[in-house]
Parts: sequence; C-alpha cells; structure tokens
Amino acid sequence: MWQDNKYKLFAPPEYWALDNVNHALICNGCGAKDNFVLPSKFIEACYIHDYMYFSGKTLEDKETADLLFLDNMKLIAKQVSRCLLLIAYIYYFCVKHFGWRAFFVGK
Repeated sequence: MWQDNKYKLFAPPEYWALDNVNHALICNGCGAKDNFVLPSKFIEACYIHDYMYFSGKTLEDKETADLLFLDNMKLIAKQVSRCLLLIAYIYYFCVKHFGWRAFFVGK
C-alpha cells in the first residue's frame, strides 16, 4: 500500500493505477463534490479516502478507509505543520461517525 509520492501516503495499489477519467469520477476531495472543506494540503489523503469508500463493501472496509485517512493526514501534518494535526483528528471523527451514508451510497 505504499507509494513514493510527495508525502509518502498509503493507498491500495488500485488507487495509484487509476487513469485520469476514473480518478475524476471517483475522487472529489473532502466534502461534497467541488466543495473542498479541508486545507488543500490534505487533498491527496481525501482522494485516497474517496477511492476506498467507492471500492469498499463492508463495515470493516469503511473502518480501514477511515483509519488510513487519519494516518495519511497525520503524515502530511507532520511534514507541513503540526497545527494541522487537530484538524486531522476532527475530520477523522466526522467521517468515522457521520460517513455512513457516503460509504454505503449505491451499494
């Protein structure tokens, strides 16, 4: 699940293999489509989380996606600004407790 990108984030290998068209269809950032609500430094972590919600099928898949999202945001925050750690934990709490509808839509 490791990829040598700017922040060395974790993601399923299938995420890194997405072509531009499918990436644009699946990954829309954090929040509603085209309404990015987190600091832009977190955009790649959000895209990975979107992909994992799209491809996930079980409650365990959702939990894995949410925890990986937190881990990726922490990796970014530690490299950019530790002030972002609080935002990472708040957003993790939100997706963990309120992301059910987004995860199960269309399943």
